[in-house]
Amino acid sequence: EQYLISVHDNSGKRIREIRKQFTRIRINEEESQKLAEKGEKYKMKYKMTYKSSINNLNVDKYGRLWVNVPVANSDKLYYDIFKDDIYQNRIMLKLEEGYNPQFVGNKILAINEDNNNIKVYEY
Repeated sequence: EQYLISVHDNSGKRIREIRKQFTRIRINEEESQKLAEKGEKYKMKYKMTYKSSINNLNVDKYGRLWVNVPVANSDKLYYDIFKDDIYQNRIMLKLEEGYNPQFVGNKILAINEDNNNIKVYEY
């Protein structure tokens, strides 16, 4: 299988596609339970069999596309990096537990909403 990213211009016209092979990852029992608990807070029911193929998209200061992807048996942050729509590499972004990355200008902000901390990384 492959994931597909459609690139559109300002008027909404599709101008190109980025494709990458990937393997679907089954959600495990622990993850399924966490989703169910999270849903109960909002009176919603979650039922997933597979993880999403893409969790997030970012563009860095060099114009590279960072695609946050799940990796089997890991809860770390992995990214497929594309330059000019061509796959370059997969990397693991090493952040402390509880921190989520945001690309802002020429920096990566690692934000921990639980303790209201922000760490700034240059790259």
